This record gives sequence, structure tokens and C-alpha cells, in this order.
Amino acid sequence: MKRILFLILTAIPVFGAESDPAIREYYDEKARIRMLNFEMPEDIKINLWADESQIQNPSAITFDSQGRLYVAEINRWRFGVDDIRERRMMLVEDISITSNADRMKMFENHFDLYPLEHYTNKSDQISILEDTDGDDRADRSRIFADGFNDPLDGPGIGLIERDGKVYYTNVPHLWMLEDLDGDGISDNRTSLQDGFGIRMSFSGHDMHGLTWGPDGKLYWSIGDRGYNVHTKEGKHFYGPNKGAVFRCDPDGSNVELFYDGLRNPQELAWDDYGNLFTADNDADGVDLERINYLVEGGDSGWHAGHQSIMSFTRDLDLRSFKYTGDTQLPLAWITEYAWKVRDDRQPAFILPGIGQIIGGPSGFVFNPSSSMGEKYDDKFFVIIYKGSLTQSYISMFNVEEDGASYKMVNNETFFRGSNCVDIDFGPDGKLYFSDFNYGGWLNQDVGNIYTLEVPGEIDDAEVHENGSLLLSDFSRKSIAELTRLLDRDHQHIRQKSQFELAKRGPAGAGALTRSATNQKGSTFSRIHGVWGLGQMVASEGESVLDPLLGLLSDENDQVRIQSARVLGDHRLRKAADLLVEALKDEHPRTAMYAGIGLGRIGYEKAVPELLSLLERNADQDLWLRHGAVMGLAGIDKTFWAEAMSHDSKYVRMGVLLALRKLRDPEIADFLRDNERALSYEAIRAINDLPMLSVQSELAELIEDYLPSGKAEIPESEIDALMHHRIINANYYEAKVGNARSLLRYASNPELPARLRQEALAAIEGWNYQNPIDTTTGLPRENPATRDSIKTVVKSEIAAVLETAENEVLAQSTRVAQLYGFEVDRGVLVAQLDDESMDSEVRVSALNALIKRKDPALAEMALKYIEHVDTGLRSAALKALLAADVNQGITQAIIAAETAPMVVKQQAIALLGEQSDSESAGFLEARLSAILDGRAAANTMLDVIEASRNRQEASIQELVSKYDQSILTASPMIKYAASLEGGSIERGKDVFMNHGAAQCVRCHIVDDYGAEVGPELTAIGQIRDSAYLLESIVDPGAAVAPGYGTMVLTRNSGETVSGLLMAESVDGVELKMPDGEVETISNSDIASKQPPISGMPPMGLLLSPGEVRDLVAYLGSLKGEGKKKSETEHE
Repeated sequence: MKRILFLILTAIPVFGAESDPAIREYYDEKARIRMLNFEMPEDIKINLWADESQIQNPSAITFDSQGRLYVAEINRWRFGVDDIRERRMMLVEDISITSNADRMKMFENHFDLYPLEHYTNKSDQISILEDTDGDDRADRSRIFADGFNDPLDGPGIGLIERDGKVYYTNVPHLWMLEDLDGDGISDNRTSLQDGFGIRMSFSGHDMHGLTWGPDGKLYWSIGDRGYNVHTKEGKHFYGPNKGAVFRCDPDGSNVELFYDGLRNPQELAWDDYGNLFTADNDADGVDLERINYLVEGGDSGWHAGHQSIMSFTRDLDLRSFKYTGDTQLPLAWITEYAWKVRDDRQPAFILPGIGQIIGGPSGFVFNPSSSMGEKYDDKFFVIIYKGSLTQSYISMFNVEEDGASYKMVNNETFFRGSNCVDIDFGPDGKLYFSDFNYGGWLNQDVGNIYTLEVPGEIDDAEVHENGSLLLSDFSRKSIAELTRLLDRDHQHIRQKSQFELAKRGPAGAGALTRSATNQKGSTFSRIHGVWGLGQMVASEGESVLDPLLGLLSDENDQVRIQSARVLGDHRLRKAADLLVEALKDEHPRTAMYAGIGLGRIGYEKAVPELLSLLERNADQDLWLRHGAVMGLAGIDKTFWAEAMSHDSKYVRMGVLLALRKLRDPEIADFLRDNERALSYEAIRAINDLPMLSVQSELAELIEDYLPSGKAEIPESEIDALMHHRIINANYYEAKVGNARSLLRYASNPELPARLRQEALAAIEGWNYQNPIDTTTGLPRENPATRDSIKTVVKSEIAAVLETAENEVLAQSTRVAQLYGFEVDRGVLVAQLDDESMDSEVRVSALNALIKRKDPALAEMALKYIEHVDTGLRSAALKALLAADVNQGITQAIIAAETAPMVVKQQAIALLGEQSDSESAGFLEARLSAILDGRAAANTMLDVIEASRNRQEASIQELVSKYDQSILTASPMIKYAASLEGGSIERGKDVFMNHGAAQCVRCHIVDDYGAEVGPELTAIGQIRDSAYLLESIVDPGAAVAPGYGTMVLTRNSGETVSGLLMAESVDGVELKMPDGEVETISNSDIASKQPPISGMPPMGLLLSPGEVRDLVAYLGSLKGEGKKKSETEHE
């Protein structure tokens, strides 16, 4: 019966479960089986609320004031809304984008590959779901709004409602949608603000997190797709590579940038006391995800340039990589520990995370009431999406006060087993979550909504009363009732009451004033009174805030905190002197908000107390320091500039940070501060922002590190990163004097070799006009003119060569020949013949002899044509081809047949660059062998790629035959040439650093990486190359044990679901929900649905050569394997 029903379902209408009980029964049964594998506390009950016949590809969910659930369906995810990791031909364009118009132009530039229809074929939409009969199952659904398929649109991943208006974030717009005739379909849509998500960037780094703040404003987040926002009031906010949080009034006016420097903040959540938190994603490397406490003006230190260095160093051909060969370039985000909770090594300008989680955060919500019982009171719930049913989960935690800030505590797993993406509490007190797909990262045109509840608690009379209140019409309630509800033990009810009172004019103001000033009232009613009065300034004028002046000295901490916050937020100048006094408040959060407010007011008389606060705080409380810095930054600098020379390093640091916020060039005065932390902070600001007007002063610091300099040699990675910035400043200054300094720096034998190489890279790449800064990964204009440095190189390079060894010697030799400095032939020959020299130096010497066309080149090449060092042997082949092409071709063919594998491959590549008949015949024969199935596996790919470079018609015909033979073949046949012959070293680079594949994002090797997929530390010990190749190019063919759920039907008709632990020709082993492993014979299985791998087919993201190298690297992993705990993660 079930199999017949499945056939029927393939043709059902989208909303079939609502009209056909049999279809609903089918989906209920399907969900029941899946729910058997869900893991949750014993006191939690789960139910299916809506199924995939009612919604598809669901992301954000929200309830309106009528109890209807709005669902954002992201049908364009990866089908029109693309990911730069899969569009690397657009990478430099995308990084350089400054507006959505630029993004459209980028799309147009590549319409030959991805035409307009690619972006417009599918549409994001919003659906409304209702449970009209109260049976805890949605029975009515319809599309509320669709047509979001402009090429620049999407995805739409943010929803919220207020006063009958639906707000929707869909890049590049913040939309307001209205149903004017009440038919459940939007008939008016208004873009309140555009300019968001200007880059393609990584998919998912979009607009999210719509939430109403206690100030009545609308808040939302944007990932590091960035923003270029021009507001109605004429303000301009520009952050093309940053994630941020914005806020505005409900009508879209008064847009403000609230918080900056985030990577991909998804949802935002407020606690009961008006504190805002988010969960920010990691960079898919060694770092972890973070819980952030957000206050106005904060910066977490992220920009997408960090991602460019981490993921796209090779693709971008960054200067440091191009000339040093280093694939692990210094990365400020990692090197300076910006991703961690507070760490003394972090930059001073950031506000770090208050806690860390493991896995990609998605939905995020605070429990607004007691509907789940005391155990779950005051909990935050955050969805950790990992693309895998077994690895995705919901975490829960609390926060507790930590000075002016908070820290995360009691973090634990709450639920596991679903690819859930968003989470929200319904008016009925249940916890709802949207289930995106059944495994993986892409749309599958499926989806469910589930509810979680605590039986017994959910039946409490107060929970039912709260539900009735939330669905009632607050506009019809009396002021007395609304005032009483400000004390209700439900955040949403309190907020609705506050918002309604704020509409009631003088009578509402009176009620809010009484609540705020009633010292016998509850803290909740009092702070909602404070916030409500703040809302009323627009309608009633500033005088409505007068009652708050006296509350700055109230005995209740929260009343003082929120009063300082509201008075400062509204720039109430008459409160300035009281806010100055509040800087000394015993609660640091009051002082923090006082500082922020004084900056908004611009109150110059506050400067002495702000400086005193910085000195008292002594950098102990970063959020308190932030408040003081915001105060200074908002006040005319002339009133505090003299503090730049203050005796206290803590005051000087605060002043420096204020200068950074202002991008004031006087920050350069701190470059030589006797406190290293301050000089480093100045170096960061000038290089990273960058501040071009004082770049020359940064560049001058290099003089301290010349051979005659007295500065300390760098010891830590952070010290070294400062040197990279100093070198970078000299490169961009682009004067002869800078080149001289760089060369003298490179000649200092006391400095680490890697830094000497970096200085030489600046010289070697002097005229290399890469539009991306190698130290920040951000776009940067090159100087309009660069001085010619040939003469200075010739005068200085000898000193470098004299002190250089190994890789520095090889690089300085290249620099010498690049600029026409004739290194003595005898020196080069001696380097080539010295068996104690590094291979890189000997190859560099041989390459120099090739360039100068040495008359004895053929003789020297033949001397090393069979050398044991494969690098030198390959270089000798290249030299022989340069000296005597015929003899070189003969030797290359011999090497291609008899040499070690690496040399064979290099020889074949060299033959592909020739144009003679002998090498053509060799390649034709090898191609024919491939087509006949007789070729050596470890050089197949090299023959194919070398042949593509040849022009002969006979060779191109064979290449075409090969391409046709694999066009529709299975992945294993298509990638057969990638099975053997890869480079372990290059494969490790693919695993660790490839921007598209991002293997390390999901797998652990030797304690490094993330635990989404199986650990691979010993994978080469238990799996052969064929298995590894299949896992890479066809990951769904063999999901690793324990990483996928299988659903099967026995011959008896019974449906079974469990975690697939093993599969063979005899049957399967499933780990059942009770933890027991059951073996089911194939003879007892009528049908089975294999698990879906969360890993995309890597053949879509990697070249065949990269696949081959990755197979080689994975095959080399023979370790025992161990996993680091969260607390050990570095």
C-alpha cells in the first residue's frame, strides 16, 4: 500500500495533505519514521506541524498577531543565488564590487556561462500556514508573496510582522509587505531600504535576523556580502566586505549602522533586559563560531578579506604566495586570535565573542516565557546547521553578567537529528523549527515544520492564557490592562503592551511614566516603562523623557542602565551632566551606556570623566572601555587631543581607539609609543583600514630592523605579522627609498627567513599590479606610478646574496636576475653543483643559467638528467630543452617512460609544450592507450592535459574522443584519470586551503578541522584509492558509517529507520533509536532509501588534478586519529 501511495504522491498538488487524508497520513508516517531518530531530552515531545506538501525549502519562520505562521521558502538557493566558491572565474570581480550595480555588471560579463534565465528561473516566496481546527497540525497554506526572482534578489531569509505589516529581508532589499484586502495575499510591497548584499560571496551570508528591539525599532543582520546603503535622510553606510547589524524605525526611516565587523550573523535575539545577542559563523578554518553580545558601535574584527586569504590565496595569486610559495599566509583573524573569547593577544579595537559553539549557527531564539518549565527558563536556543542529519543540532545555553558584558554558560545539546534552519516560539508556547531538507546543503524541494513541547508544562493555565493574550487585539485593551501586562511573565506580551501604550498619546505616556518611576513595581514593568517613553519622543517630544532624569540615581540597577541607554540614544542634552555622573555608576553597564550616550550628544564637558573612566578601568572591562571610546569619538577631538600624550597607557589606548573610529591620521603618533600594544594597534589601523595619508610613517618603521637597527627581532607570529604590515606599507609607498629599505631589511641575517622572503617578494613583485592586498585580502588600488628600482636593486642585492641561505638565497637569486644583476657564473655553477644546498637553491641557480643562455647549459643539464632529486631532475629536463630542443625531446620521452613518477609527469607536461612530430607521436600513442584501457594510471591525467595544449588535428581528434567517452559516464569512469599519481603535498593544500572544497571545514585530520563528517586521520590505513576517489566525486555512493540515516521497508511492510553503520552484499546494519544495532538481511528488504551525503560532489568544485592530489593526500593519512575537545580547540 505504501509503495502504491508513493506513486500517487509523485503527482499530487503542492497542498495535497490539506485536502486528502490519505496523503496526510502518508506524510505523518514518513515524519514518524524520521522522528524515531531524533535525539532530545526525555521530557520533550515532538510533533509534525506542517509537511513537504505544504512548504518546500523553508528557511525563516515567524508568527503574526493572528497566530499564522509565515515561512520564507528559498527556492533560488544555489539555483540563481550562487556561491563564489563555485564561480571562481568571477572571484576578483566579486571581491572588488562596491555596489549592486557592479554585481549586475559582473553577471552580465558572464552571461555566456550563466545567462539571465539562470538567475530568474526560480523565485523565492513567502507562504502562510494555519492550524484552523486546533489539532496541532497545519491544515491551510497559501502563498502570501512571490516573484522575488530579480537577478540581484535573494535569498529571502528574514521575516517578522507588526501591526499587520510583514517585513522581509531579501537581498538587496528590506521589504514591507501589506495585505490590504485581508485575503491572505500581499497586494502591496515597499522597499524600505536597499543596498544590501552587494557581493555574491558565500551563499547564506545574507540578510537575516529581523527582530523588534525594546526601543520599538526594527533590527536585522547582514552577512559579509556587505552593504552600500544610502538612506532617505542622506546618510551613507559603506562596508562592502563586512557583516553588520542595522536598525530603523518601522516605516524604514532613520536607518542606522548598529554593529559592525561580523562574518555571518544569522538571527538576533534579545533577553528580558533588552540585551542583544547573535551567533556568528566561523571562517571554515581553525576558528570556532561565536556568541556575540552586541552594543552600539561595536566591531568584532571580521571582514571578508580574511576569507580571501584563507580560501583563495592560490586563486588570487596574492603577492606573498606568488613570490614566496607560502600557501599559509599570515592571517590577522587567526594569528591575532580575533575569533576567540577574550584573549590578551587580540586587537584592542574588537569586542570579542562571549562564548563559543561548534558548527554553523542558523536559527536563534530566546525563551520568552515559562511555557517549557523552569528547566528551560531564560535559555537561548541556537540551531547548529552542518548539512548532515546526524551532525546538525540545537544547542541551548544561558548568559550571566560579566561586568558591562556577559558570558555564555551552561551550553549543552538540546536536540539532534534534523537539518533544521530556523526556530521560534509560537503563541501557544511551543518551540517551532523549520526542517530544510533530508541531508546536504542544497534545495531538495522538501521541508517540514515541527513543534517541541514539554507535556504538562504546555497545559498550564497560564500558558493558555498567554496564548489567548498574544492573539488578542491589543489596540482594544484599556490603558489599565496594558499597564498590568507590562509585568507579565512573557516577553512578547510585555513588548506588545509597551508598543501599544506608546501609541496612546499623553495618556499612554502617563501610564509608562508611572510604571517607570514606581519603585515598588517589578523590574520588568519599570524598564518597559523606560523603553516605552523612549518610543514616544517622535510623537510627544523630548520632554516625555524628563521622568528618566531622576532614574539615573535609582536603586534598581536595570532601571539606571536602561534610563542611561534611552537618554543617550535620544541625544537628550539636558541629561548630559547626569550622564557624566553616571560614568561613575557602580554598575559598569550603566557607565557604558552613559559613555555611548555622551558621544551621541557630543558633550565636551564629559571628556575629563571619560578619561578618568579609561584610567580606572585599566582595560579590564572591554565593554566599559568601548563606552568611553564611543564617548570620545562622538566629541570634537579638540577637547581630548592632548590626552594622546597622557601618562596612563590605558587612557592613551582609549584615545587611540577613538582616533581609529574617526580614521584620524594623528593615530600615527602612536607608531613609536613605548607600549608595544599601542604601537601595534596603530600599525594595524594604518595598514588594514588603510590610512594612506600616514602610510609613509608606517613604512619608516622598517628602518629599525635594518642590519644597523636596534629594534627587537620578532619572536611571535603577531610580531611577524606587524612586520608584514610594515613591509606592505613600503611596497605601496612605491618609492626608490622604500625599495632600498626593503632590500637592506632582506639582507639582515638576524631576521627570520620568512620575513626576509616577504621583503624580497615586495621587490620581486614591485610591478605586479594585483588588485588585492596580500596582508588584508581586501581590494586596494595600486599606486598610479611606481619608481623604477633597477638601479637600487643592482646596488643592494649583493648584500642580500652574501647573507642569504636556502630559500632566501634562491629567491634573491631570482630577484638579481629579474633586475639584470649579473650573479657571477661561478657562483651559480657552484650553487648548482653543491650537493649540500637545498634543492630550491640548486634549481634556482639552474634557472638563472637557463635565462642567461649559458653555453655549457646542455652539458650541465645532462649531468643532472638522472639525479636522485626529482626537482633538480625535472629542472634539468627543462634546461636541456632550452639548450638543445631535439636532445631535450629525446630525453623527455625517455623520462616519461622510465623516470620516477613526478619526473614522468613533468616530462609529459614539457612534451605538451613542444611542436615537433616526435613528441606528437608519443602523445598520440599514449592517448590511444588511454582510449583502449591500456594506459598507466599515474600519468593518464598528465597525457590528457598535455595533449590539450597541442595544435595537431590528430591529437585533438583523440582528445575529443576521450571527452565524448566520459561525457555521460559514471563519476568513477569520468575521474579515472585522477585515481593515481597525485601529489601528497599539493593534496594537503587542497584539503586545508581550497576556497571551494573546504574539506577542513567538515573533517578532522591530526587534531585540525571540524567534526561534521568522519575524522580522516587514519583514512588511508583503512580505505584504498578507489574508495577515496568515489567518496570525493560521488559522495552519495558510500556514506561513511554513522553519518547518514537510512529508511527501509521490510517485505512485511514495516518501515524501519536508523543510522547506517555498515552495508554489504548481505544486508545493512542500522543503529536504532534505542542505541541497539540491528542487522537486516537484504532478503528481508523490499526497498530502501540510502542516506544523503552532506558533502557536495567535489568534482564540481575541484579540477581533475586537484581531485588526484586530494586522493593522494587522503591515502597518505595513516595516523591513529584523535579529536580535540571544544576547550582544547586552538
